[in-house]
Amino acid sequence: MPVPIRNAIIVLVLCLAALASWYLRAPEEGPVSNMQTRYPDLGYYLTDAIFSGLDADGQVIYQLAAARIEEFPESDMLSLETVELTYSDIAAVPWLIRAASAQSPRDGSYIALAGDVTIESTKRDSSETARIETEDLLFEPETNFASTPGPVSLAIGASRITAIGLSAYLKDERISLESDVHAEVAR
Repeated sequence: MPVPIRNAIIVLVLCLAALASWYLRAPEEGPVSNMQTRYPDLGYYLTDAIFSGLDADGQVIYQLAAARIEEFPESDMLSLETVELTYSDIAAVPWLIRAASAQSPRDGSYIALAGDVTIESTKRDSSETARIETEDLLFEPETNFASTPGPVSLAIGASRITAIGLSAYLKDERISLESDVHAEVAR
């Protein structure tokens, strides 16, 4: 085969390969090719975080600790894992609140706790501590109010009380059990 014919065949094969490559890479026609992928706004996350709640004078009232906090900007919510809320002595709210997880708006107006929620009395002058256990709890830090419509158990010393529903004014140390209340009082 003469050289010019062989060169022409090589050029023709290369052109066909280039056209085939371009054809296989060309975007599809139709509505799918015109769609743009929208990614949700990505927020921040924190690990081993501690936030402090302050009063009007700038004094620390409580501290909220979480193993992980994630922000979801589209919903303006925070997701918290392994949560612990403790009050300072200034606040005069002798309670410690723990939960496996929580959700809260960024403004902190409430904290919806979930999974093995416990509220424990931290009074130093009392010989009997109180412990409340439930699966879900809505807590409002500004008013120190906690509530749940679900099952609750309350232990004070050796006495045990179970109920459905709870309203608790933690600063006033006032607890209301809503319904189906059963008690075992130890003497």
